[in-house]
Amino acid sequence: MLDKHAVWLLESVPVAILAPPAPGQDDPMDGRGRPSQMPAAFTLVSSPTRRRNVSQLLDQGFTGEQLAYAAQMTLRKEGRKTEADIIKKVIAADGLDPTVVQASYRGPPPSLPKTLSADEALVLLFNTNMTRAAYQEVRETSKDHVADIFPPYNFVLDAKKRCHPAGVVVDDRGASVPVQQLLDHTASRLCTLQASVIQSSAAQGSLILTSKYGFDGATGQQVYRHRQSTDVDDSTMFLASMVPLRLRTEDGRVIWANPKPNSTFFCRPISFIFEESKELTTATYRVGQHNRECFLGSNHE
Repeated sequence: MLDKHAVWLLESVPVAILAPPAPGQDDPMDGRGRPSQMPAAFTLVSSPTRRRNVSQLLDQGFTGEQLAYAAQMTLRKEGRKTEADIIKKVIAADGLDPTVVQASYRGPPPSLPKTLSADEALVLLFNTNMTRAAYQEVRETSKDHVADIFPPYNFVLDAKKRCHPAGVVVDDRGASVPVQQLLDHTASRLCTLQASVIQSSAAQGSLILTSKYGFDGATGQQVYRHRQSTDVDDSTMFLASMVPLRLRTEDGRVIWANPKPNSTFFCRPISFIFEESKELTTATYRVGQHNRECFLGSNHE
């Protein structure tokens, strides 16, 4: 029997003998005579275990400032200078307000959707060629997604009406608006648009609006049927218009400048008529020259 197990019986087996702990050291053996496990990282244990681990410190009556200072020193030894500086600033008598630190820790509050003004919605409507039905559908969709950023369409319609000058006359043969009223309205709208610029520039005295004026005719236009008059031929059209170029102060500071002076983007129609002839061109030129001599200043509060 012994011969059968002689191989492993004759082998040497290492046995670890633990010396008793020195005074002040933890016992490496647990209560049942087994080696105790290595303590887990403090951040990995549960909250009750953390409280038990620091209970001795709490029982010794250290103040919050003392514990915070000890934490600060420990962090510096570990090379965590940024965290140590934060604790130092919080506990300092003349340091940061703890509520400020708390707010920065929580981060900025979530930004809420910002509702467009009626004028901003009108610009969007104009730039995208959006129909009324499309605008209302987009508005309802945004509301369904808790982003009520588009004003009601009637607000946009009111903003559109504010873009129309007073005194517009329309008949079967065309439409027109007094040039003085068109200039007054243009100047008023530009002052409203650039109110913040005017205020920041501390502009004194009057503002000067520079515009250009022109007219042209076209033939071969699409013909439409007119209900009121059958003798109107809209295959030809003659249009007179003005374009604002810049608004400046008396000392030359520019308040607004047309970014597209050669485009029809800011074109302001003065009149159009379903007619095109040399006599009409000459008459329109004379009227334009006369209006230049009779223009009055505009008042805008």
